[in-house]
Amino acid sequence: MWHRHRQALLVAGALAATVAYLVALMHERVRLPYMDEPFHVRQVCRYLRFDATWDPLLTTLPGLYATHRLAPARCFSRC
Repeated sequence: MWHRHRQALLVAGALAATVAYLVALMHERVRLPYMDEPFHVRQVCRYLRFDATWDPLLTTLPGLYATHRLAPARCFSRC
């Protein structure tokens, strides 16, 4: 199995290492919360308590950007 998926696993590992490096770098250089991060932290804490109520101070729905990227281009052709 390792040989069949070797390239994919190597790419995934390299991507994970790159993301970890960039997160560590940003955490080191940006010490203060940026923009609406305090609101997102509160929302995450709610989710971790299995509380799905929405913080009205957040204006972007969860997954909105990812959904846009995953949707076919024809869905947004009228915009």
